[in-house]
Amino acid sequence: MRQQLFHCLSRRKQEHRMEIPQKYDPSEALRQLKDADPKVRKAGAFWISHMCFCESNQWTEGWLRDQCTTDALLPLLDDEPDVANMAINALWGITVKHRRDQRVYSSAIQLLKSDRPNTRLVAGCVALALSGEDCCDAVLELLKDPSLRVRGQIVFHLKESCGSWSPEAKERVLASLLLALHDRSAEVRGQAAWLLGTVVGREEDVSAIENANRRSKANQRMLDAAIHVLKERLSKSDRRIE
Repeated sequence: MRQQLFHCLSRRKQEHRMEIPQKYDPSEALRQLKDADPKVRKAGAFWISHMCFCESNQWTEGWLRDQCTTDALLPLLDDEPDVANMAINALWGITVKHRRDQRVYSSAIQLLKSDRPNTRLVAGCVALALSGEDCCDAVLELLKDPSLRVRGQIVFHLKESCGSWSPEAKERVLASLLLALHDRSAEVRGQAAWLLGTVVGREEDVSAIENANRRSKANQRMLDAAIHVLKERLSKSDRRIE
């Protein structure tokens, strides 16, 4: 495997006809991913994750898009929790910015049950990016997650994904969001109201958002804005029908 990885890197260098500067060269990180020490494997995955979310350049784009990099990270999704967490972060960066590989999907679904909140959140984001509404039910379970950050952020990422989903999938999202309007967190209630307002809400859902608004003054601006956007969206829809 290691020889294959270095072969891939060498091929990329030849294609670009230039040497990769040391600070962008992934050779050491890819070696670390195979190390016997989990702390070293975690460090390698961390560096790749960092490179994913840095601004792409002529030296990183080639090896981040290369299947060999994904091949090296995939086994780490079954590794110790700290290592798996860093690996799924790296693969999220690769998925959204460089290369989509459906082999990551099944492991991402498994990691939705991780005991690490960040791992669950990122796994949900990866699943949404790779399969959209196919993972709808599994990802919607994160709206019941014990972590406030997970619940709030997954609503945000659902907004980025569910606009093009089937009516049946949107109905399931709608049902989950109406429950989320009763969340103990004002942030989650606000995010849920905003998604109802901008994407899936119906006329009868205005009262549900208004009730959430009356229960707490926290995040009131977002709730007010969600009601306004929902009414405006429904009004435009009615005008198109006419």
